[in-house]
Amino acid sequence: MVYVDGQGNIVRPRRRIPGLWMLCALVATAAVMVQTVPSLAELKDHRARADGLWLSPTVEWHASLGVVSIAKCESIHVGAFGRWLSLSDLVPKQLRPRLEALAADDAQLLLAIIAAVFIAHILRPGWLFLRHFPASAEALRAGRYWSLVLAAFAHDDLLHVGFNALALSRAAPALQGRLEHDRTTFWCFVFVAASRCAF
Repeated sequence: MVYVDGQGNIVRPRRRIPGLWMLCALVATAAVMVQTVPSLAELKDHRARADGLWLSPTVEWHASLGVVSIAKCESIHVGAFGRWLSLSDLVPKQLRPRLEALAADDAQLLLAIIAAVFIAHILRPGWLFLRHFPASAEALRAGRYWSLVLAAFAHDDLLHVGFNALALSRAAPALQGRLEHDRTTFWCFVFVAASRCAF
């Protein structure tokens, strides 16, 4: 349930969780996490088993934050609750080549961001998008400067996002060619164009 306050801002009331119970839950979770931070030897064993290696792999760097450990052993690993988890293991092996190609091509990455924002808007309509995505003078006065860029990624319906995706699928590769595939210049151009299109 949302409502509009006296200044025209869309507000969703928050459910209050008793502060003492929340503090107790955080302390208990932190105590368990401190007791179960895995060691580097467990990381080496985990990688050797996962990759079928005879020798233990080398750990390039390691940082322990008390309740969690982070290490790089060919890829970034996070250790907590007695287990090591590689961030690359979160993605199924069949999807990894496609996602790597997507991340390497800025035009496809831009289209994927627009599609993800549209899907999130469909699945979770309401105050989050109404508050942060529309660019207006009120949003700027309230200090929500990011709405200048986010407004270009917001779409009302499937036809709107479809025609924009069709136009971008033609224009973005041409822009990449003109910029000689310089990623920094491409994304700066996208963000400047997005902020100009917001009004």
